[in-house]
Amino acid sequence: MPDAPLLPPSSDDPAGAGLSQADGLAADEAWGYAVRFSERADELAADLDPEALLVFVLLARVARITAYDFEASVHRPAGLNYSSFFVVAMLAVTGPMDSSSLARATGMSRAALSAMTKTLERDGWVERSRSDGDGRAVVLALTSQGRERAPELFRAQNARESAWASALSEADRGELVRLLRAVLAGAPSDARERH
Repeated sequence: MPDAPLLPPSSDDPAGAGLSQADGLAADEAWGYAVRFSERADELAADLDPEALLVFVLLARVARITAYDFEASVHRPAGLNYSSFFVVAMLAVTGPMDSSSLARATGMSRAALSAMTKTLERDGWVERSRSDGDGRAVVLALTSQGRERAPELFRAQNARESAWASALSEADRGELVRLLRAVLAGAPSDARERH
């Protein structure tokens, strides 16, 4: 375990101070728990990689916190949840997709997508049709109402993303994107096969 933590302590991170999280922890408490968890790695089990542990404890916490915040502030007011937002977003960006391709693109099972599609269809976001090439395949597309509502949804989502990212300089944002792409590129082969 290195003497100094890999990331600055919360007292050096005023942008995170006081943020209330979905789990009730302020940002400095979340940081403290992650550091203590990684510092105790040797006590928890032999031969752990504490730096990797710290990276992924923090990455998972940030992902959960932001997902909760986006859902509470943007998705639910639009009648969506975190997962259905990404279905709507994918269809807005790509246009109509067969359900198998959409399930792969969003990381959902086909059964979960099918159940979600019923709700999205009921709420006027999505419509289903049969594929011209394969009459058994279901093609999903945004309705005209969904296409009209999507721009405001994306503006609200991006405003929230910008608020979260305001703690980072432009250079920091670029570096974070580079690092996250490196993590994705280094995914173990069995993880790639599952997605």
